[in-house]
Amino acid sequence: MSDERTDPGPDIDPDAVTITIGPRRFGGSRDVLTAAAFTLGLVVTVLVAFRAGLPGVIGTVYVLTALAAWAQGFRRSWRVSSDQLEVRRWFRWHAVERADVSAIEAARDEMGIRCVAITGNGTGAGTTVEIDVDDVRLEPLLADALAHFVDDCSTAGATVDPAVPTIVRP
Repeated sequence: MSDERTDPGPDIDPDAVTITIGPRRFGGSRDVLTAAAFTLGLVVTVLVAFRAGLPGVIGTVYVLTALAAWAQGFRRSWRVSSDQLEVRRWFRWHAVERADVSAIEAARDEMGIRCVAITGNGTGAGTTVEIDVDDVRLEPLLADALAHFVDDCSTAGATVDPAVPTIVRP
């Protein structure tokens, strides 16, 4: 499900590595069936939109939003090194330096813990990188790299939510 590479950085200690995970490739019967279901769902909701008016338009928006969320999984990737964590959402990389991390939290919503939020306050003032809990559960390499990054940030003085270690080390 993931591509993994270790790549020593150009100006980094030779023992340090950068782990790159993702993006996911389209393929397999599950992806084909999911794409077909979205296509069918979109056709049906567009037909309903033409016949029923506004309720059908709302359904079309829901289907397109779900399709975009599913498609984002094919663009999402991570790069984790001992000094930096980067997350790509669609076409843009969001990064936070370990030295700038001030807090690592288990971000919650009404459904429970949804992601690990890493907030930096140095050169990228106010930068928050979020990693979905599902991504950590599905990618053991990401979980391991994130656990080391969290440990290093904690050692450097960042505030770590007590729930985060149980997320990255189940």
